[in-house]
Amino acid sequence: YFRSLMDDNSEHSLSGFFSSREPLINNVCWKTYILVCLFGIGSWVAINGIWVELPNLINDTPEGWKLASYLTVICQLANIGPICYIFLRRRFRGERFERNTIYTLLVTGILSCTLLFKMWKKTTVVFGSNRSTALLTLTFFLALVDCTSSVTFLPYMATLPSQYMSSLYIGETLSGFIPGIVALMQGVNLYESNSTSVYYKNVSENTFQNSQNLVKAARFSQDIYFLILAMMLFACLASFFSLNKLSIVLNQKRLALLENKMDCLKPGRISTFMLLAILTWLNILQNGVISSISSYALQPYGSMTYHLAVTLGSFSSSFSCLLFHWVTLKTSKVVVIGTITYSLLCLYTVVIALESPNPWQKDKVSGKSLMICVFVLGSSVVSYSKLSIAANMRKYGSKFLLYAGLSNQVGSFIGAIVMFFVINFTATFKS
Repeated sequence: YFRSLMDDNSEHSLSGFFSSREPLINNVCWKTYILVCLFGIGSWVAINGIWVELPNLINDTPEGWKLASYLTVICQLANIGPICYIFLRRRFRGERFERNTIYTLLVTGILSCTLLFKMWKKTTVVFGSNRSTALLTLTFFLALVDCTSSVTFLPYMATLPSQYMSSLYIGETLSGFIPGIVALMQGVNLYESNSTSVYYKNVSENTFQNSQNLVKAARFSQDIYFLILAMMLFACLASFFSLNKLSIVLNQKRLALLENKMDCLKPGRISTFMLLAILTWLNILQNGVISSISSYALQPYGSMTYHLAVTLGSFSSSFSCLLFHWVTLKTSKVVVIGTITYSLLCLYTVVIALESPNPWQKDKVSGKSLMICVFVLGSSVVSYSKLSIAANMRKYGSKFLLYAGLSNQVGSFIGAIVMFFVINFTATFKS
């Protein structure tokens, strides 16, 4: 019946790539799948892009190694975005409001990345200390975009068949992997290991500069990197426009309406609460704890280890989400096993961060390789577990996808706030 429905609408098809005669393989239109994937990249590409650029930022900002904790808490303060959206959503209901909100978010992200292209080095004195005010302020706007995407992108997926959930998560994980590849191509600024980090104020340009001896410069500057991020967000905007205008996607949305009518399941309160609680815990660990201490756990092993761990971790996340499309395991047992595994991997990372700046096997290949493996395996496990939970929520409709998005943000907020105070107001972690 679904196939005949597609054939009945074939007279409205576009020629070429976006033809609505695209065959459905395993009930999936792969051209729509790719568009959703490109759309998903825009969910966290800006903030993930800044995280993978940290090795090149911490040496050129007055915050130094503490920059990660500052960025983490700024990202969580941006949760004001989802809160405002929830209140506005109660008044302005409907898909049109949701769609216009996403357009606004993507345009804001493009403008913020473009401004970073020229202004990220600007500093001002705040409470007697130099701060990267331009970088931190524009990061807030980017975080506002990405945090709000958690409660807009996921509910939007209720307008498409459930098979496309994995595509959104692939895009979300690629939002870290693609900037990571760009960062690897860029390389890192290498300084003499025995020189002391002394920063000085460039009064004429109102910037802060590192006086360490530069041994090897990156292939291109941070300015160009931020411009590339802006181009990625523009590609996401173009894909979202296509998802709302092309007939091939509109056909898929008609299928989703039929699916939603035939798959009206009533969620169990206990099981749903448990899954949302697990999702919150996973985000406490991933976006709160690990994000805050990543520089302490990885930087002592070298900038290249830092880059490889973050980049390969993002790649493994994308692969696990793609694997979910063929090996779909959504049982509570699988989610619990994944949660326990990831928690243990996070525990090891915390132990290594506590030993910084002289962690176990610091100067040996075995220590560096183990840290990379921990990050890669952890990224795979947590991405698969979170996608399993989201797929379960999709069965119950847009409302529960919104709950899943809120759980993501609540967990991230709790973890980030706790770690900010631990890092900046105690001597627990040392750089």
